Amino acid sequence: MARTLETPNRRPHTTRTAIAVEDRSSLHQVISWVIATFAAAGGLIHLEASLDHRDLTLIAIGFAAMGLTQLALAGVALVRPSPTVLFGVGALHAGIALVWILSRTIGSFIPGAEQAAQVGVADVVANTFSIAVVGVTIVALTLDRSFQALSLDRSFQALSLRPTTARTIRLVALVGAFILTVTALSVPHQHAAHPEVSVPAPTHSQDH
Repeated sequence: MARTLETPNRRPHTTRTAIAVEDRSSLHQVISWVIATFAAAGGLIHLEASLDHRDLTLIAIGFAAMGLTQLALAGVALVRPSPTVLFGVGALHAGIALVWILSRTIGSFIPGAEQAAQVGVADVVANTFSIAVVGVTIVALTLDRSFQALSLDRSFQALSLRPTTARTIRLVALVGAFILTVTALSVPHQHAAHPEVSVPAPTHSQDH
């Protein structure tokens, strides 16, 4: 009789534990973690860039706004990773990557940055993060749309990974982002060299 009473008390605890593990290991949550990690890393680099460009007010403000927006959206993506939020994060980083490409090819209309800037380590790393965010976001939204179109019983958000696989993906993303960010921030920033106008040295004619 005692053995019969113990069995019902154990089952609810086991079920709740299984559900908690599934929630932490869902593919949707892991993808959102990767997106948020890369977005936050890019935001930190852009905040550092705003300090490096403090002599150019408009550019410094632009970098600061960009970095703060990236950090804010990274937090939202962790707390509420809805398709709308992920689309917003992806769209922001697509715009950041586009602006960077234009600034390194044709320059911009911002005073002090009219000429095409030199490509540096920090901006390459930051925009590698941006491109990665766009790529992972496209994968997430494509999977979500595919499940909706096929009218599957399980939604994309319900897909689960093995806990070990989920932890490995998160750890690789975090360590990779940390190493790249530290590398980018440790390289001294150099402003793009403005084209120099060569002035011929004056020649002094001597009368003999």
